Amino acid sequence: MKHTDLTGVHYVGADIVPKMIDSNKLFYSSEDREFKVLDVLTDDLPKVDMVMCRDLFVHMTFADAMKALENITTSGAKYLMATTFTLHDNEELGEGMWRPLDMMKEPFNFPMPIVMLNEGNPHPYFCDKAIGVWSIA
Repeated sequence: MKHTDLTGVHYVGADIVPKMIDSNKLFYSSEDREFKVLDVLTDDLPKVDMVMCRDLFVHMTFADAMKALENITTSGAKYLMATTFTLHDNEELGEGMWRPLDMMKEPFNFPMPIVMLNEGNPHPYFCDKAIGVWSIA
C-alpha cells in the first residue's frame, strides 16, 4: 500500500498486531492515512466503501473466516477486495498456519468477482494468486 496512489481516498489500515500499527503510524500516517489496531473477528469495523483483505483469510480457520466475513458484511461496506487462489482446493488448517484459498469454492462459494487481477507471481505454487473484488450486497 505504501506504493499505491491514494489521492482523494481516506485509507484506514488495520491489523491485530499493535507493533505493526505503531510502525505504520510512524512511517506512513498522513492526513488521508490512518492506522488502527482492530480484530476483524470481534471489533466494529470503520464505515468504509471497501474492505481490503490481502492475505487475511489464508491464515484463518474456516469458522474464523466466516465470522470475519459476517463482521465485514455487517460493517456497511459496499465491496470486499480479497486474496484468492484460482487453481487450489480449499482445505482446513490449524490456527496460526497458512494455505491458499479459492474464495469461489466451498465453503465460501463467492460468485465470480467484479474484477480479478492475477498478482503475476512467477513461483509455480503461487502463479494463480490473485486479488478479487466482490460486491458485498
